[in-house]
Amino acid sequence: MNLWNSLCYSQNVFPADGDIVERVAKIAEHFNRVGDSLAFPAPNPFPLGLWLDSASTAALADPVKLRALRRVLDANGNVVFTLNAFPYGGFHGKRVKEKVYLPDWSSTERLEYTLRAADILAELLPPGMTGSISTLPGGYGRGKVGREEYPISNDQFSILNEEGEKRKGLMARNSTAQGKALGGRGGDGEMVEETERGRADGPKFHSPGCSPGVEWLGAVAANLRSVAEYLAAILAEKGVKIVLAVEMEPDCLWESPAEFIEFRNEFLLGHPAEEFIGVCYDTCHQELLETQPGDGLKLLEASGVPMPKIHLSAALSREIRGIADAESAFSGLAGFADGVYLHQTRVFDDNERIIVRRDDIPSPPFPILTLADSFKLVSHFHIPIHLGNLFDGFSAAKAELEVVAAMFSKRKSDDIPHLEIETYTYDVLPRELRGASLRESMASEYEWVVEHFLQSDVSHKANEDVN
Repeated sequence: MNLWNSLCYSQNVFPADGDIVERVAKIAEHFNRVGDSLAFPAPNPFPLGLWLDSASTAALADPVKLRALRRVLDANGNVVFTLNAFPYGGFHGKRVKEKVYLPDWSSTERLEYTLRAADILAELLPPGMTGSISTLPGGYGRGKVGREEYPISNDQFSILNEEGEKRKGLMARNSTAQGKALGGRGGDGEMVEETERGRADGPKFHSPGCSPGVEWLGAVAANLRSVAEYLAAILAEKGVKIVLAVEMEPDCLWESPAEFIEFRNEFLLGHPAEEFIGVCYDTCHQELLETQPGDGLKLLEASGVPMPKIHLSAALSREIRGIADAESAFSGLAGFADGVYLHQTRVFDDNERIIVRRDDIPSPPFPILTLADSFKLVSHFHIPIHLGNLFDGFSAAKAELEVVAAMFSKRKSDDIPHLEIETYTYDVLPRELRGASLRESMASEYEWVVEHFLQSDVSHKANEDVN
């Protein structure tokens, strides 16, 4: 098993500041120093998990800028096979919270941003590799999210307009074949009307960003189909395959594999480009569901859903020993609260059923727990995956991650999704969880993955206690 054909670390741990080429050059140097500090030989080339916000994709629509980025990657000995196109704008240093889900998948902004990311990845992918792009799960608030405007600067407009026309041409050349395969339905408008009819008796999800009368869910489905068709066109013209990976997340339209499968079966299954829409399975997010570790993974595979990418991540957890311990547990959790990210939180009873749901870390007055002897508190706070016991009874929840490692450690390299370590929360972690430096923390996470996926002995042992 050649793990390095699949393993990388998401660059969303770094802010998207300054010129994209200069930023990637600095990040690449950082990653290479991480590679030099590992307890085993680092790969050459060294993979990067590239996060590109919308402004960066707009800048890289300039072929000159994109070629400069490729030269930086080549010069530093790095390769890119996956992109994170989830956070559209700023992701560090100021309040992000629910804004990370904007613009949602009903919007033209989200569609265009994703198509630009696909164009970029098509030029960066190593020969013969399939690429992946992770994205948000429809929208926030179980589908009821509004939309904000995201203006593009004047100096980017002409480049984007030209690239947009090229994309229209590329998709048009595939439209006839797609239309025939769909039984004569060729336009997005017809597809949306069909989804409205199909959902007539079901729940309606509306967004202020949609035209009056257009069903929000239908707009989401139409945009995802447009991406699938565009990725199919890239494969046909350039011989490069890229799959969009929808990242299920708590409190979003699709927070569980079962919910995405239901949507896929209704809106995507049978589409000639359905193979280009899959999932990004985030192991932290799965910890907040009422399922057993690995159940979601097995369900996705049994349902034939493409899974081009897995986020290797851990959640924050604490056992609550009786009602009297609850106040201490919630007070301790409040110490993890920050003003930047949303940390959806759940409390499970001793039958592993969710009895408390919060959209963020609760603040006083805390929930009152009754009718059980013990509880488990789990929060969507990405904890470095090499950590185990933390402090004050808290620990890194990674049963899902460990199941993923056990499942894929037995598989061949060509049967492994992209594995991307994602601990973007380093800057908001309590000081005692950060270690000596980001570089050291990242190296320890890499070594945890190697130890558990390859069952190798490395110097930085996993599950090390912080106490």
